[in-house]
Amino acid sequence: PLRGGCAAVKIDVEGHEARERLSMGLRLVEGIELADVTTLGFELSATTLDELAALGLLKRHARGIALTPRGRLAADRIVQMIAP
Repeated sequence: PLRGGCAAVKIDVEGHEARERLSMGLRLVEGIELADVTTLGFELSATTLDELAALGLLKRHARGIALTPRGRLAADRIVQMIAP
């Protein structure tokens, strides 16, 4: 504990930064390449991606994924779903 009774909090800076990069990449019109997602350390579930695509929240293209305009409204939640 620190002075004043406050406890130290450990922050996962690398994990947070990776999620931010994924989040920003998904919001781009062209999206983010699957190879970049893997480089960030995430393994994507094909089932989850298919479900999000079926709901019109995400689109898949030859080399990557991107949020749809509707998906951008729920971007933070979608990132949590695909990169827990």
